[in-house]
Amino acid sequence: LYPPYRTTVQPEGTIQVLVKESVRLICSAEAFPPPKYQWVQQINSQEIVRGNKQELSLQKLVFEDAGDYICRTSNAVSDEGQFSESDPVKFVISGPPHLYLEPETRFETFVETRS
Repeated sequence: LYPPYRTTVQPEGTIQVLVKESVRLICSAEAFPPPKYQWVQQINSQEIVRGNKQELSLQKLVFEDAGDYICRTSNAVSDEGQFSESDPVKFVISGPPHLYLEPETRFETFVETRS
């Protein structure tokens, strides 16, 4: 029995992707019993959990999917809160420019009518 170590992701490094394309990442680690997986997207100082399986499949990517993706593994032998972590995989997403509006943004058009 041993906790996870050598957590790796394929493909690795930097991945260039176009908007609306798909990406698949596969995580592996040496551990017994087999590990549980967690995928985390890091944007600036935020972390967003993106999946809990060995494979992370992202469809129809948008600009907000860019960032570093890390696979974390743990198992019953791991101490509470302890995990093995892969090197980050960086997503660079390119495509035509887009306009992002905060949900509360409203546009109003006033049409002047003449009598």
